[in-house]
This record gives sequence, structure tokens and C-alpha cells, in this order.
Amino acid sequence: MRRCLVIAIFALLHWTGAHGRWMRPGEILQDPRSMEVEDDAGQHSEVILFEGRKLMLTFEDRTNRRVAFTRWYHNGLPISERTRRGCYVTFDKMVCSEVARQDEGRYELWGSDRTGQRYLIQSANVRVIPQPMQPPVSEPVARVMAEVEPVPAPTPRYHDDCFCSGVTSRCRMANNLYRMQIPFNLSNAEPVDYLTPTARREEQHVAIPGTVWGGNLITAYGGYLRLPVTNECYRDRSEPCMVLVDKYGQAIGYYLSPLHDQRELSVLMKEASWRLLKTPGESESEPSPRTTQQLDKFTFMFVLSNIETAYVRGRYGSFENTVLTIDLATPYDKGLGTVRTVEECFCHEGYAGLSCERCDSGYRRFTEVINSNGVCISNQDLWHFMKQKYNV
Repeated sequence: MRRCLVIAIFALLHWTGAHGRWMRPGEILQDPRSMEVEDDAGQHSEVILFEGRKLMLTFEDRTNRRVAFTRWYHNGLPISERTRRGCYVTFDKMVCSEVARQDEGRYELWGSDRTGQRYLIQSANVRVIPQPMQPPVSEPVARVMAEVEPVPAPTPRYHDDCFCSGVTSRCRMANNLYRMQIPFNLSNAEPVDYLTPTARREEQHVAIPGTVWGGNLITAYGGYLRLPVTNECYRDRSEPCMVLVDKYGQAIGYYLSPLHDQRELSVLMKEASWRLLKTPGESESEPSPRTTQQLDKFTFMFVLSNIETAYVRGRYGSFENTVLTIDLATPYDKGLGTVRTVEECFCHEGYAGLSCERCDSGYRRFTEVINSNGVCISNQDLWHFMKQKYNV
């Protein structure tokens, strides 16, 4: 009799290791009707929810790490809209509108800084349970329920002017980004004699390597670039004060306005402020000067995402204010306000970055294709292609 009583009591209790306490039958670890989990960086969550409900995992990084890129994984495999229907992922969020039993498992968010160092930000074990039996509905109530028009699920609002490196046309304005200013002391710039595409002869410039900004100024779009105006630029406004050259040889320039009468210059980082000086197809042997052209958004952002060198016409004296600053976006609040001008693209598998401007981990850019900018393919596919090409 005592043995039967012990078995009966054990059957009425369940143990959950996630919270370390006993649970009675019918008690749920969390409300499984829909689940939204917001965790600090590096935290782990245990999630239980019903089939057909929404799962949303978000994070807010409160560590001192400078998260530049993130990637969501399910049971070790990267999550994308292509591999998971009904789900979409962003920099800090993963949402699945209706989960099924096959969506169970371990979800992880991995991040990396601009040096390429990767680390686990958040993980969650998700368990999906069947919907409970619904009580029978009486005839009058059933008739009323049938007459109610179902409310369609909200669709994400997409931006209609995407750059996205030409990879996709689906994007939106990025959330949770803040403005920061990156300074550069122009006295550290290399003095060079540079021939701008519009000039007849070389002139004195200072050269700033694109590596100062990691070769990528894509988040500068909509911000400001500030620099002191040189005497050469102030006197002669027929040539650009500043030239940005990308790694493909494309060049854009900024001309000082005839109305500008200050020694400090603030340049709006949008296509309307700049002119196209040289396209990649133009040869260096073509005669100068070339004529400038209006600049479109795609070309401007392409140059920003592949910046090689920046040239400022003239020289700076040691007694002058020689600091150049540029606005960029960061996920950390620097006290300079939020950013509402940077796009966030829904990149295809293999691409990374807010504008799909780089290849994800495990992928490389392959240029032997129709697209002159190349495409991102997996290392395995690239290896198979090279073996076939060279009969290895």
C-alpha cells in the first residue's frame, strides 16, 4: 500500500531542470500561447510554447563588446528566409510567425566584432507542445465565430529605395542604431601629388587610406563628414575639394560651393552632394579633364561600401585644426542621437552586413560570373568549381 502511494505521488509531480523546482500537472513553465524572449548578452533561455504560436527572440547587448555583425542558428545551421519559411531574422531579432514541432531545438545568436572575433551572444532551448483540447462550442457561438472575418497577420514594412549591394530589393530602415563620430588627424595623412580625373595636371593632396574606416563607410549614409577647408580648395573651386576612390577605381568628388565662406566644412553624405568623376570602365590613359556626372544612390553607396582611398586637395599647417570627422552608425548609444538613414537588408544566404556588402563566414566572393561585383558562394562550392576548372 505504501509503495502504491509513493508511485501515485510521483506521477502527480514533474521536475523541470530549467528552473530547478517541482511542477504540478498542467502547470506550464511559461505562457505557451506566444513567446517573446528578451535577454542580456550571453544569457540562456528555456522556452515552451504551443504549436502555431509566434516565437520571437531578441537581444540587447549590454556588454562592452562592439558587435558589428550577427547570425542566428538553429541546431547549428544558419537561419534565413530561404531555409525557414515563415521566419525572418535581423541584426537583433528572430521571429517565426507559426512554430511547428520541427522548430524545436537550440537557437543561438552569434556575433562578431570588426576584427572578426566571434562569440556566443544568446542561446535558447525551444520546446513546442501540442495545442490543448478546446471545449465544444455551442451552435450560436459557432455561428458568430464563423461570421467574424479573420484579421490578417501584419506584414513587415519594406523600404522602396534599397541599395543592398544589388543582392536583394527587400530592406527597411535599421532600428536600434546610434550615431558616433570617427575622428582622423589629417596631419597623419600622407602628402601626395594626385591627378584628379577632372584636372589637367597633378596637384598636392593628402591621402587617407580606407583602412581607417575598415574599408566600409556604408553606415555614413545620411550623416555628415566634417573637415577644415584648405587654402587651395578655398581659392580654386573648379576642382573637387575631396575625392573618394573605391577599390574598383571608381571616383566621386565634392566641390566647394561658391557661397561657402567658412573655414569649416560639413558635407552631407548623400548622393546629391557629390559628383561622379570616373567610372570603373574608364582607362587611366584617357585624356583629362573628364566631365562630371550626376550621382545616383546606388553608385554612391557602392563607393562607400568599397572605399579604398580618400584625397583632400591642398596641405594643412601644423598650427591649424586638422581633424576630419565622419558620422557612422553603431549599436551603442554614444549620446549623439539615433540613426534613421541606414538601411537593413534581408540578405540571401551567404551575404552579411546591413547592406549585404560582404560575404558571410564560410563564403567567399567569386568574380568569374556575369556580375562584375561577384557573388558570395560557399567555400565548398568554390573548391568544387576550382577542381573542375583545373582538372584537379
